[in-house]
Amino acid sequence: MRNKHKVSYPIIILIIAFLITEGALMNTQAQEPKLSREQIIQESRQHFQEGERFYNQGDYSRADEEFKKAQGLLDGLIKNQPAETEKVDYIEFVKKALESAENGKSEEAITHYLKAIALSPNNANLHYNLAIEYLKTRQFAQGAEELNRVIQLNPKDSDAYYNLGVLYEDYLGDLKLAKFYYTQYLKFSPRAADADEVKKWLRQIDKKVK
Repeated sequence: MRNKHKVSYPIIILIIAFLITEGALMNTQAQEPKLSREQIIQESRQHFQEGERFYNQGDYSRADEEFKKAQGLLDGLIKNQPAETEKVDYIEFVKKALESAENGKSEEAITHYLKAIALSPNNANLHYNLAIEYLKTRQFAQGAEELNRVIQLNPKDSDAYYNLGVLYEDYLGDLKLAKFYYTQYLKFSPRAADADEVKKWLRQIDKKVK
């Protein structure tokens, strides 16, 4: 496979976890005083916004620190809310998946992503990152299935189209589908740094198909 997987930066998953958790916290009954709870949520939100700012600037280290601070504050609230067990499980599965992936334990990551997806089946980022772990373990058919699920959830996900193009060209043996996915990639990322290279691949495919 060509030397590139377009993998979503793991912090994206933490952002999603933050948003879901915040929504759950705002809609559940808490035992502690409302003002204290709101102050914690507000402080967590501020750390999150700072993390987002650093992330957009490309300072991933400082962004990660801010996201962890935000998540830490929310974790403290979650521990006191047994009714949110499902949400806690979701976040824990995502954290474990990310840790396993970072440590090169793709099979473990796959198990945790599948558990997280069972609780959040329409999360395109989870399906995308699961697909990448499948590709790392050469489970190409499963990877293609997950990438197609990403496209169903987000028809403009150019990275999913790119990886599907590579999969079908190099491993699943369908040049017509590879051409389709590369074309979709260029449609949604016409100014990508590798756009000219992908166009060259398309010309090569045209020659083979003819």
